[in-house]
Amino acid sequence: MKKIIVLLTAMLMFTACSKKSVENDIPQDTIEAVTTAITNAEDPDFRNVKWGMSKEGVIANEGAPNSENEFGETGSNGYRLVYKNVSVTDYTAELYYYFENDALTGADYKFDCSGKTDLQINSMYYTLYKKYIEKYGAPESASFEMLNPNYKDLTEPPLVSDDSFSFENIATYKSNWSDQNGANISMKLVYSDFQEEGIDKHISFEITYETVSSDI
Repeated sequence: MKKIIVLLTAMLMFTACSKKSVENDIPQDTIEAVTTAITNAEDPDFRNVKWGMSKEGVIANEGAPNSENEFGETGSNGYRLVYKNVSVTDYTAELYYYFENDALTGADYKFDCSGKTDLQINSMYYTLYKKYIEKYGAPESASFEMLNPNYKDLTEPPLVSDDSFSFENIATYKSNWSDQNGANISMKLVYSDFQEEGIDKHISFEITYETVSSDI
């Protein structure tokens, strides 16, 4: 990335010098295009980072992680950084950054749903879903299912305010987008609570960013 910025800066300096020596020889739109390219080269892909960035680069932009460790299959050169209590709109989550061969390939928000009612979990998904639509547009694919017979054939997560709302033991919400920076985005809620002996309640709510290719 630094090489790109240096190159673009050199191009801008060259065009500026040429314009001084040869009046009106360099079109103004050329100078504007180079200036825009420099600006875009600095724009982050996700939060404060760019895909392909090194571990040190991510830490320089996000600060020191709460933990870091090797990740993935043996020999994959996988690594991850973990940040706790990260703000995502009005909620907090754990943030994971994933690397292959010291290049950033993905990220993951993991939300803590423990102690929350079905209504609160549904409202959290609904709020973030609407925020992502504002940013990325309508999802490319989506499905919203639960056992509650009052909510069938949903095309988006239901807007509910009744404190007695229940998923009726099981629910799965999935929404998928892709962004202009080369990442697939998945917002997924999985909820199961059959309240039977030996079967634990399971709730997971994640928003995952995964680059189309790890070969960045």
